[in-house]
Amino acid sequence: MDALSRLFSDNEKAPIFALLSVFLIAAAPIIFGTLTWEPSYNSTKFRIYALPIVAIEILLFILAAAEAIRVRKFKISVNKTVVICIFALITLSIMNADQVATRDKPASYRAYINVAHALAGLSIVWFVQNIRGFAELLVKAIVIGLLVFEVTAFLLLITHPDIAQLDLLKVGFGISNVRQFAFYGSIGVALSLGLALVSPVARSRYFWLACATFNLAFIFWSGSRGGIFALTGMIVLAPFFLPEFRKAWWLLKSFLLISLPAALISLVWIPPSNSWGIARMLKFASAGVSASLEGKESVGLTNGRTTLWREAVDLIQNSPWIGYGEAQFRFLAPSANLYYAHPHNFILQFLVNWGVIGLVLAMIPILFGLRNGRRAGVKLDMAGMPAFLGAVTLLVFGLIDSTLYQIYPLFAFIVLILVAAQRGRAPMAKETPLTVPKPG
Repeated sequence: MDALSRLFSDNEKAPIFALLSVFLIAAAPIIFGTLTWEPSYNSTKFRIYALPIVAIEILLFILAAAEAIRVRKFKISVNKTVVICIFALITLSIMNADQVATRDKPASYRAYINVAHALAGLSIVWFVQNIRGFAELLVKAIVIGLLVFEVTAFLLLITHPDIAQLDLLKVGFGISNVRQFAFYGSIGVALSLGLALVSPVARSRYFWLACATFNLAFIFWSGSRGGIFALTGMIVLAPFFLPEFRKAWWLLKSFLLISLPAALISLVWIPPSNSWGIARMLKFASAGVSASLEGKESVGLTNGRTTLWREAVDLIQNSPWIGYGEAQFRFLAPSANLYYAHPHNFILQFLVNWGVIGLVLAMIPILFGLRNGRRAGVKLDMAGMPAFLGAVTLLVFGLIDSTLYQIYPLFAFIVLILVAAQRGRAPMAKETPLTVPKPG
């Protein structure tokens, strides 16, 4: 409620377009999921290119423009180098689709989706800079939206017993693989832990820890080791962007505290398939340990990722500077078998898509966002610090999976890193400094 009151405090009339934007971003997973729901995954352009998410991104730009006209605030402060890099990257993406892509249509679709990402990013920057309270309300709303998505996914699957006869790896609810449920859960855990860390009262702190618990249960339920890897990486990195070590220690203790209840909650219903649940995670972890002790490479532990990585490196060596265009990996890598659309590593993905030039163009805005976002973490900003935890989690996750390839998690990453970057600017954008009591 405090965040909501701030949203109204600087305007004579309710900033209705800002509220609609918060709702759309928070509801994006459930909108995408319900519009693409089928008892089994069906490969369509509507689903693969996440058209509901793209539509929301474009609508965000329209809402930001409408709010700017209503309040007569058109000024937006954006780093010029970042803007140049983003538009140069879009130009390279469009050029590759026309000039070098093996299959030009998938490359063109992705290139124009990048335009929607850029418009959504500009919208987020404008709202955060001009609407007081927007960022804090947005971060909290995303957590609630993710919980609604997770509950809906669980209920749809448990109420359709016929899916037991189908390939449960593909469930058709806004995802192409059951492990991608962990993308949603990892965002929720990171944001919830961050909100608990900065919450000024015990009751709200316990509420956000409960939210983190249910999001972690969703990761366990999906059987994703990647989600645990991403959150562990975020916690390991936390001392570098929190004001003091004991804050990072509190983050670690809280994560460990919620792990057991999350694991128990995840066992309420495990689908009748060995591709789900904690048992799968433990099986592959055990196989990896055994292979390491024997000095062998565990294919089960990496799920063939090392083969994809090696083939991506071979492709990069053949076209190092501008790459092959987007969505081309499945057509070029022998082991992709027209199925794996990305090499399961965002750095290799950028290099295959755009080459060294594109990697540099993409990393400059990301590093700029991380630099400013770290400031938000150091200041324990009420919105920027949780958003930064979420962005870092998705970035770490992207080292072994497709968080910066799949359109919804990439959209979430853009939103979160921009919120963190804008809140971490010095001085803060027209905000009254907040005093945050020590957690615990």
